[in-house]
This record gives sequence, C-alpha cells and structure tokens, in this order.
Amino acid sequence: MTNLEKIDCAVTTTLEAHPDYHEIMVEILMKKLLEEDPLVTAKFFSRANDARAHMIEVSDLDLLSEIVKNAVKVSYLLKEKGIETSSSEQYLDGSQDDILFGSTACHWLTEELEKQKDTNIDDIMESHPEILGILVSVFKEVRYSNNFIITVKELDNLRFITKLSSIFEKIDNDIHSFQ
Repeated sequence: MTNLEKIDCAVTTTLEAHPDYHEIMVEILMKKLLEEDPLVTAKFFSRANDARAHMIEVSDLDLLSEIVKNAVKVSYLLKEKGIETSSSEQYLDGSQDDILFGSTACHWLTEELEKQKDTNIDDIMESHPEILGILVSVFKEVRYSNNFIITVKELDNLRFITKLSSIFEKIDNDIHSFQ
C-alpha cells in the first residue's frame, strides 16, 4: 500500500464512521503534519479498516509530500481544464479564488517548484508558511469532499501522474531529505 493509499483509507474510513469530522479534518491533518510523533494524532482516526494503524505508518513528511504533490496535480488539472487561476503572491490567502479555495496557492507553489529547480521545498514553504493550511484544505476538499471541479479519479489518473513524475520525484527527494 502506498502512503497516499494509507492516507486515503484512514481519512475515508474515519469520515464514514464520523461524518462530523468533515468539519475538523483539515485541523486533524495539520496536527499530523506538525507533530513528529505519529501516536499523538492516531486517536483522531477510526480503528476500523486499520485506518489508525495506517496513519501511524505514515510520517509527517510522507503526508507533507502527498499534500504538495496534490497541489501540483490540482494546478495542472485546473490549467488542463482551461480554468484560470492566479499565481500572484499577494493573493495566496485565497481571496481571489472563485472556483476552488486554494487554487492560487497551488498555482504559485507549482510555479515556484518549476522555476526554482535548485531551491528546496522547505525554503519555498518558509517564504509563505501560511499556505500550508490552505494546501491541506485543498487536499481535503478535492480528495474527500466530492469536489465538482476535480475528481479523485482525475487526480489519480496514471497518465497524468506519469507526466508529472519528474516534479513528484523532486518533491519526494526534497521532503525526505529533511529527515
């Protein structure tokens, strides 16, 4: 099982068991990102379907990698669909995001990764730490909330993922070099 499959299993199983968690899932995922000890946040995930065990296996850096990859996928899919999004740094707060909250942050991050090939993702994220919560919100929205603009099937399309494999490799290398 890949890290993304473990995350998906844990989140979907938990949301099925506790539909009221839709409102707090972004906060739970943020807590998982900010806590180094995976056992601290395990209690927020259902025991059913090994959801809790899966989230214990996924490190904070594994989750961050999947969230950043998701942002890149969202940016490319919006572009592919002809949906205009801003990449202006001044609108990273989502104030100009009409179609999907966080689309500006996704677009901006993707452009930064493409143009600053030698810059580490940590440096890019440190320049605007406020976007982490926005990227987590986009991750939760498009993967677990039946988003009408982007579907999970589109996000996980193998043809699409193969096209972005070099940028995903950079993301994994950068993020896992933090350890």
